[in-house]
Amino acid sequence: MSVKKLIGQLKEKKKRNEKLQELRAEEVENIIEFFFEKYEHKRGSHIIVQDSRLERYGEINQLSEYGRLGQLTIPVKSGQKVKSVYVRKLIEAIEICEFMEGKSEEED
Repeated sequence: MSVKKLIGQLKEKKKRNEKLQELRAEEVENIIEFFFEKYEHKRGSHIIVQDSRLERYGEINQLSEYGRLGQLTIPVKSGQKVKSVYVRKLIEAIEICEFMEGKSEEED
């Protein structure tokens, strides 16, 4: 399945308020590589995603969980799976990035 199609399916499930499934670490990495500016693996099986769109969102929304650096931490269970709650956070971050892209296009 293509990354775009997987993201689309996950967004639809989230929209319908359905529980998202766990994903394999490779699937999550493919989504991150496709959509975000940079990421790195940290010791202890965590993936740290950083993106300027999340950073800008953090600047305008002080309650943002992404902070001033625009980071999202995704723990990988047993080095193989990402729990559904973190898949949901990843999809929310994608939606915020899409929103921020639209917002910056309107400002130009």
